[in-house]
Amino acid sequence: GSEWRRIAYVYDRQTFFPLLENGRLLKQEGTKTAPSDAPVLVGWKDGDAIAEMTGQLAELPAAVLGAMSEIHYKPTREYEDRVIVYMNDGYEVSATIRQFADKLSHYPAIAAALDRNVK
Repeated sequence: GSEWRRIAYVYDRQTFFPLLENGRLLKQEGTKTAPSDAPVLVGWKDGDAIAEMTGQLAELPAAVLGAMSEIHYKPTREYEDRVIVYMNDGYEVSATIRQFADKLSHYPAIAAALDRNVK
């Protein structure tokens, strides 16, 4: 069908705008309450980076999207596409946009194996 999944939300001017897996941003459907079904993109200014990130997020199952709280764009000199993912369970995951789907698709298994006392 023509129903595109919401794979993230872009936070802008105190509003969360849904981002669809086809790359469309729903400017008319902004909400003031933080969504829990998909991660929020924080600090993203580069349209190309967002587009690349969208492609990576589209590869992930809903359960993984729902486990992510925020994705912060944090480029460094070494890694221009570095991101930090804040998970709903309190963990932080450092990744790059290029490797994002590969790395995060394993998250549920990794999280299950992690020691709950070590954050």
